[in-house]
Amino acid sequence: MYFENHSYPSAPQEFLPQTLRFLEDFFGVVITIHDCFGQLYDAKGEHFLELHMRHRHPFCHYLRKESASCNAECLKNCLFHAESHARKQDSPFLHHCWKGAWELIIPIQQNGILQFLFYAGVFRKAGEAPPPTLPAAGQKLYRELPAADWKQLEGLEYLLKSFGSSLLQYIGEKRPETEYDRHSMLRHKVRSFLSNHIHQPIRLRDLADALCLSETRTSHLVKRLFSVPFQAMVEDERINRALNLLRDTDLPLKNIAEKTGFRNEYYFSNVFRRRCGVPPGKFRKGCHSTAGKQ
Repeated sequence: MYFENHSYPSAPQEFLPQTLRFLEDFFGVVITIHDCFGQLYDAKGEHFLELHMRHRHPFCHYLRKESASCNAECLKNCLFHAESHARKQDSPFLHHCWKGAWELIIPIQQNGILQFLFYAGVFRKAGEAPPPTLPAAGQKLYRELPAADWKQLEGLEYLLKSFGSSLLQYIGEKRPETEYDRHSMLRHKVRSFLSNHIHQPIRLRDLADALCLSETRTSHLVKRLFSVPFQAMVEDERINRALNLLRDTDLPLKNIAEKTGFRNEYYFSNVFRRRCGVPPGKFRKGCHSTAGKQ
């Protein structure tokens, strides 16, 4: 009897990317990670999963470079809507994008805070036709997508959930546990503050008072924890809430501006157009027309 060692990468920043590539090959999908807090880096400060930080599927790339409005629609669907939905639950769900394709999304939360999103896809439902609004080239790409194998996707859900746990463990091992717990608590406090006060004209000073810190310290802390300045976080939260209100209610733009903390409907429209590529009224019409076809 004898034993022979099998070659296997020992460093997490080596075997974690290889694990994702194996899952992609085995299940015939492209896996993308949305890193909510910019935590996936190695000791040298490099993103060891950089390949998976962007949507690489040809169907996802279709029309994005050629059309600013299409690119904005993709960002709105896969970033704003998917992340907003994932914050409310910790279980996998299917996402139907505006181009008609489907993808599996697996949220990874810790202490009730969304840390990562896995996107696995894209695929089509058997017998489902491509949206008639897609150009002929897009419809051809759609028909070439594999039909969903629901049994296989269920297995992928479990594996990506486990993979997410491994990522959280790797991140926790990079720093002292006490510091991680403190950062997790501060992230929760900042997000709770935004959620509870986003309809008000909040300033950095208000958050600093809530955290019992100086404005300078609060500014550095937010940038460190979320990788964006405080005002960018405020704007993100307001736009996310506005997207939901435009899609799910018939409130006038003036009321939506009030509920999301914008000083007036004109400023709200300008910011919304800049962030989403279309005016809020046009976005709402698109949502209603899509709902009418379903």
